[in-house]
Amino acid sequence: MRARKKGGDHQKRQASRQYTRGRTKPKDRYDVVIGVMARAPSEAGKTRLLEPLGVSDGESLRRALLVDTLETVARIEDVNRAILYTPRGSSEELRRLMPCPFHLLPQRDGDLGDRLSGAFDDLRTLGWGAALVIGSDLPTLPASYLALAADRLRSHAAQIVIGPATDGGYYLIGLTSSAPGLFHGMPWSTDQVLRLTIERAAGLGLEWEVLPEWHDVDLPEDLAKVLRDSASGVTARHIRAWAESAPLSVRVRLGATTRAHTRKTD
Repeated sequence: MRARKKGGDHQKRQASRQYTRGRTKPKDRYDVVIGVMARAPSEAGKTRLLEPLGVSDGESLRRALLVDTLETVARIEDVNRAILYTPRGSSEELRRLMPCPFHLLPQRDGDLGDRLSGAFDDLRTLGWGAALVIGSDLPTLPASYLALAADRLRSHAAQIVIGPATDGGYYLIGLTSSAPGLFHGMPWSTDQVLRLTIERAAGLGLEWEVLPEWHDVDLPEDLAKVLRDSASGVTARHIRAWAESAPLSVRVRLGATTRAHTRKTD
C-alpha cells in the first residue's frame, strides 16, 4: 500500500498551481462530484456556536455559512456538484441558495456514519467515478484544496483523500470506490476520527493521501478566525455581511473571543 502525506508550503503551492492552471481532463480520468452535506438553514442547529454569542435566531448565520461554502465549490472547474440535504422536503429552500446548478439528493437516515456511507452510494448511482464530500460550514476553505483533492482522485493517484480538521476529524473525504465499514461505528465528534479513518483505510488496502489541514466553524473562536482570515479577501463574504449587521452585543462577544485568542497565541 502506498501512503502519502505531503505537507506544508509545498503542497499548498502545488494545490494553488493545479487550481489556477485549469488542466485538461484526459479521457481515462474519473469524473468527480463534490457533494456538500447540508441541513436547511431554517432548521435548528449550531447551538455550540450560537448560544455563547447570545444569538437566539441562528437561521441567517447558518445560511451565510452554507452559501459561502457553496460559492467556494462553485469556483471549481470540471467537476459535478451536489447538495446532500436534510430534512426531506427542504429541497426548494436549498435550491434558492445555489450560486450555480447543483444536483439535490436527500440524506439517508441514521448517524453521521450512515449518512456519509449513503451519500457516497447515492452519488455513485448517478454515474460518477469518484466523489468528494464536505460539510456546509467551510466559508474560507481554499478552493485550491478542493481542486487538488479532485485531481488526485481523477488521476488515480489515491483511492481515498482526506482533509484533516484542526479538531482531530476531517473537513473533506473523497473516494474512488466503495469502502465497506469505513464510516460505521466511528466515535464521531471526537479527536480520534481522523486517526481511525486512516487506520481503517489502510486495513482495507486503500491508497490514501492527506491534504493540508483546515478548520470548520463549530465554536465562536472558529467564527472569529474566519472573520480575521477573510477580512481582506474574497471568501466568506456572507459571513462578513452577517457580522457587520449583527447586534452590538454579538459583535462585542466576537471581539472578546478574538482578543482571548490573541492572548493565547502571543
